[in-house]
Amino acid sequence: MTGSPAGPLDGITVLDLCSYLAGPYGCTLLADLGADVIKIESPQGDMLRQFPSSLPGESRFFLGTNRGKRALALDLKQPEGLAVLHRMVASADVLVENFRPSVPARLSSRHCPARRTAPNSTDRARPPVR
Repeated sequence: MTGSPAGPLDGITVLDLCSYLAGPYGCTLLADLGADVIKIESPQGDMLRQFPSSLPGESRFFLGTNRGKRALALDLKQPEGLAVLHRMVASADVLVENFRPSVPARLSSRHCPARRTAPNSTDRARPPVR
């Protein structure tokens, strides 16, 4: 057997900068459909890793919402980490993030850098929850 058949998103690279539940779960669904999803976490890890669980040292919620992904720890508050992210954005097809509205501008990771390196990218943002 040669492995799983390719899904409809085979060949699509997704950068997942989400935390908690909705964003990571959405990216997991993309991985289930064959996308190559790369989860970017801070060096401290996703906050969901700390969620209480019956598994010692693991969070069932984190494992369930991040299955099928590769992972990379980047410190986006440091120039080196931001440079790595910008290089990854240049070759990715999709970037998904659920930062608070002020964070992307502070990290210089939204709009200008992504559009400069990936001119065919689109930006779809959900309205803030009030």
